[in-house]
Amino acid sequence: MITNTISYVLRLGYYQLIANTGYEQPAILYISAVFSVVFNSAFVAFILLSALGYYIVRVQLYQRERQIFGAIYAIFFLFNCLNAFCVNSDLCPAFQVNLAII
Repeated sequence: MITNTISYVLRLGYYQLIANTGYEQPAILYISAVFSVVFNSAFVAFILLSALGYYIVRVQLYQRERQIFGAIYAIFFLFNCLNAFCVNSDLCPAFQVNLAII
């Protein structure tokens, strides 16, 4: 939750800087994207682990469940990073659709 708040505050600062000075500082936007990726990834990890019953019913995952969790999490993290740092406007909608499907 804190990382999401930091992301929104940084984006607000980025747009406030553009509104006041007309000068873009893309580093602020990239740092905001990193915080957004961290929040979204942590949230999806929590949802996946809850769906597997981790720490609600039991405190350990089986090997197969760990593999499935790792694969799904890696795919989500990859598409989340691609979407957050998308610079080619032709590919951005494709990344967003893939992220929504996952």
